[in-house]
Amino acid sequence: MKRLALLISLLVTGCVAQRPAAPLPQYPLMDATAALRTLQARAARLHTLSGTCTLVLTRSDGQSIQLDAAVAMAPPDRLRLRAWKANEVVFDLTLLPNGLWIETADDPRAKSQIVPATLKAAEFSRQLLIFSGGFFDGASVAVVSPAWFVFRRDHVYCQVNRSTLTASRYWVVDSSGRTRFTLDLADYSPIDGIPWPMKFTAIQPGGDRIDIQFDAVNVNSTLARGAFIPPRRAEKRS
Repeated sequence: MKRLALLISLLVTGCVAQRPAAPLPQYPLMDATAALRTLQARAARLHTLSGTCTLVLTRSDGQSIQLDAAVAMAPPDRLRLRAWKANEVVFDLTLLPNGLWIETADDPRAKSQIVPATLKAAEFSRQLLIFSGGFFDGASVAVVSPAWFVFRRDHVYCQVNRSTLTASRYWVVDSSGRTRFTLDLADYSPIDGIPWPMKFTAIQPGGDRIDIQFDAVNVNSTLARGAFIPPRRAEKRS
């Protein structure tokens, strides 16, 4: 129990803000170019984020596991995710510019199930960093409708609500035009002036699914020293 508390405190420091009840600000009608500039400026204001959440990993055959987790991120290229169940750490992954490190539970029998799930969580984490760390820099306008904008950057698309300028879905399309990954975002809350989705749903190739429901989020706080130092026993995966 003490070790778990230490693990969480390393990622989530200071006063973690519970989801506020305040509504999202509404923006006056603007064209896509002005909206894109607003989204770029907002993304540039997100320097760090930490929080606690519930993580559900579901395989394409319907089998799932629910974990408690703590996350710390510094877009565009640093993220730490620790997940545990019944006060035992299940996995700890660290994404850095020079690679991915993973530490898993000691039980060899569990590793065969945990490692694939952890790699799925790592791929989701990569996408999350990309989408929150500057997707709109270099994006172009793909579609304009009365209620939505769709922006595109390379093979990635993003649907944005025109009234709140919040992303509701990202999706990745391969060279043949098939959608290979979707990420739905919902339940936004304004935290220190930055709207943040408290709920994420990712559908990965093959039908595997990841659901994240944040309990609390802290934006632009000073993260603990060592927040992005991989554990001593972590193995480099890429």
